[in-house]
Amino acid sequence: MDVHPPHAAIHSWRDFFVHLIIITLGLLIALGLEGVVEWAHNKHLVHTAEANLRAELQDNRKTLAGDLRFLNNFQKQMESDLSILSTYKRRIMPARN
Repeated sequence: MDVHPPHAAIHSWRDFFVHLIIITLGLLIALGLEGVVEWAHNKHLVHTAEANLRAELQDNRKTLAGDLRFLNNFQKQMESDLSILSTYKRRIMPARN
């Protein structure tokens, strides 16, 4: 940011304070505008992050649902295998008394 001195010489305290006030107001306006631009940029980043998080949550829910189906099927298969092994064990190895 460039701040240029006045083009004419300052002859009184009044001129000095007028120039000081003008420079101060100009800097405050510039900083205010920069703040608004940053706020808008940050707001855009928040919206983008929220959209990304929503998409990731949806993908995670789909993955979790698929994993639960897989685990349920795997559990049923394991129960079936255990039942077959139990039947096989009873046939091959009769109960000892």
